[in-house]
Amino acid sequence: MTKEMNEPADLTLWPTAVRVKTAECREQPDLRTALLIAVEALEAGTAKPWIITAAGDILAPNWIEANGRRLLGDAIVEHDLPMAA
Repeated sequence: MTKEMNEPADLTLWPTAVRVKTAECREQPDLRTALLIAVEALEAGTAKPWIITAAGDILAPNWIEANGRRLLGDAIVEHDLPMAA
């Protein structure tokens, strides 16, 4: 997974506040950026993110929640994401 951190990734954010049947997928410049946005959305409770990596792996919200911060490492501090308790 760390090799893919610099590869593009598709991010879809499914809003949690409203019922939707579709959500728009947006390409991010790299997996790191997609994970940062996804972790922020999960922690804010605003959306359920899904990521598709350049290799075709699908990262579900539960996987992102369990592994996102560990993979981001120093990027969390650089982007002012508060550390989880």
